[in-house]
Amino acid sequence: MKQKRILIYSIASGILGIILISIYVYRVESKLKNNLHDRAKNIKVNVVIALEDIPAETVLRDDMISVKKLSEKSAMPMALSCREEAVGQIAVKDIVKGAQLTAYQINDKRDNLSSKIPGKGLRALSLPVIGVNGLSGLLEPGNRVDIIGTFKENLSGSYSGPTTYTLLQNVHVLAVGSALSKNTISGHYSSVTVVVTPDESEILSLAINSGTVITLSLRTSDDTDILELKKKKFKELFDLKATLNKKRKEHLKSVEVIRRNEKKIEKVR
Repeated sequence: MKQKRILIYSIASGILGIILISIYVYRVESKLKNNLHDRAKNIKVNVVIALEDIPAETVLRDDMISVKKLSEKSAMPMALSCREEAVGQIAVKDIVKGAQLTAYQINDKRDNLSSKIPGKGLRALSLPVIGVNGLSGLLEPGNRVDIIGTFKENLSGSYSGPTTYTLLQNVHVLAVGSALSKNTISGHYSSVTVVVTPDESEILSLAINSGTVITLSLRTSDDTDILELKKKKFKELFDLKATLNKKRKEHLKSVEVIRRNEKKIEKVR
């Protein structure tokens, strides 16, 4: 009887110990959860926010979004944290003003031609080029060119040979062939895609479809000047040659001198 009583006391003590340990563990876990919850309230993270209503299929621009600091708990799962993750991508559904942008709401289309167009009101237009007219396969996306058109037909009523115009100057090259970046150029292409305004695209389209030969002239990256140029006629070729050679001779006698961060052209004697 005594042994039975001792056994019952042992079992009861064990059960009581388990209950006390469970209560202790529960309290410790609750305390840890509360501490983590409080810490989450205090931890701030960057979240990309829509500054306006963004319809589906819209390419995200820098002025459409902002970056705000929110508590970690308030940030949505897969929320974007910086502008670079959003700009140039496309909304796959409507995004309301003030909403957080998440990876589920956008589709990476930064290698898409339309996303490369630098701003509203501009267009991408492809020009046919062959060989030397397209700089012999040496052109790269990001270059700037002048677009020259040579009209073979008579423009003034009496045939005097071809006439050449510089149609547009300082034009940004978006793509070379199908390559949108320097790393994907094959070296051979028959078209070059440039950035133009709607009016400019009409002028170039008219020239191309009238049989005009298009030639590209490459600029340096820091040359953005728009020059006043006149049309050149074939019958004026030899007179122009003498004038241009005189100008070239004068140009070759001058050098660019930099003094105290100021550039100056000086003639060499």
